[in-house]
Amino acid sequence: MATPLPPHKLSIQLPPHSCYVREQVYVYEQRAVPLIHHLDNDDARSVHLVIYAPCSLTETSQEPYKPVGTLRLLPYPDTLRPLPHTHIIAGSPTVEIPPSSIFFFQPSPTYRVNPASTLHDGIEPYVRLGRLAVLKEHRGKGYADLLIQAALKWAGENPRFSEEALSEEEKGTVPEWKGLVCLYARDIAVRTWERNGFVVDEGMGSWWEVGVRILGMVKRVSMGVDGEEVESRE
Repeated sequence: MATPLPPHKLSIQLPPHSCYVREQVYVYEQRAVPLIHHLDNDDARSVHLVIYAPCSLTETSQEPYKPVGTLRLLPYPDTLRPLPHTHIIAGSPTVEIPPSSIFFFQPSPTYRVNPASTLHDGIEPYVRLGRLAVLKEHRGKGYADLLIQAALKWAGENPRFSEEALSEEEKGTVPEWKGLVCLYARDIAVRTWERNGFVVDEGMGSWWEVGVRILGMVKRVSMGVDGEEVESRE
């Protein structure tokens, strides 16, 4: 089962099971980021999904299910996407981050126009999927696909969730979300996203994050519940 959790606008308490999976994958297995930097200030404004699997009879957990995967849905506005051929490195474990009362309550990015690409005019807002992680021993069982499909379904059924963080002035100037979803995929994970309907946007180029080649991908989702259309904000 994949459970979406709402943005924590007034709390720094992030979903512990989501944090656990990301820590196990990104910090200890892949050694991609130090523990102190595996969360960022976008986490507090995002929707986090966690998928659970039944515990085996040999496991000592008192809970019938355990968290095995997670995915993040980031609202717009987003920061400008990385430029092609740039290199992004992980923060140093010796660099201190601000206290959580400051770190998780920084203002959301302001709306800015991206350079136009093959599949994105640079103007239309998009929500972004990211931080997809599945525990190593549970890969190859379809959990990533379930998380992705659950996130896309939730986004389509809740098209106004990004507007919660917009000021009244921004609501009058930021274009309305029309169902565009973007993500930054590791090159080795492109097939997973393609299997779920995403297409590589060649015009975005590619860049490097902590030594891994990244490509931009996009998909458009239907908005509304069970085929019902969503009224415009106007």
